[in-house]
Amino acid sequence: MSEVLKLTNGELQRMRAALGILGNRRMANIGADLKVARLLKIVTAHTEPIEALKRAAALALVNEIPEGAELTPLQEQILGMRIAEAQAKVDSAALGVDGTSVEIAVPDGCLLKQDDLPKEQTGKDGWLNASQLGAVLADLGPLYPMDEG
Repeated sequence: MSEVLKLTNGELQRMRAALGILGNRRMANIGADLKVARLLKIVTAHTEPIEALKRAAALALVNEIPEGAELTPLQEQILGMRIAEAQAKVDSAALGVDGTSVEIAVPDGCLLKQDDLPKEQTGKDGWLNASQLGAVLADLGPLYPMDEG
C-alpha cells in the first residue's frame, strides 16, 4: 500500500535537496538511511526528467554564444536571466502555469519520523544536537509529518 502525494515541481525540488542533505549525514539507524534512499529514488524519478529539459534549455542559450566570445559582466547577467526564464518555461510546460501538481506514491513506512533523524549524541535527546535540521525538515514537507501543535 502507498500514500499518494500531490506535489508541485518546486516542492519536489526542495524535497530532493533535503533528502540529499540527509543522505550525506549519519542517520539514527540503518532503517532511516534506507528510508532516505527509497524516498530519494522516488522523488528523483519525478524531478530528473524535468531537470534534463531545464539543462537542455540552458545549454541551447549558451550554444548561441559564438565560440571564444568573452561576455561582459552585463552580458553574463542578461544570459543568466534568459536561462532562468527558459527554465521557468520548462517548469510551466511540465506542470502547468496554474501550479498543476504531480502525484507520487510513497510506500507505507517510508515517511520519516523523529526517531529517524541524525543524532550527534546518544540518549533520548541526542537528536537535539543535530544542527540545521529545521530548514531540511521543512523542505521535506509531507515526507516528514510534523505535529501542528
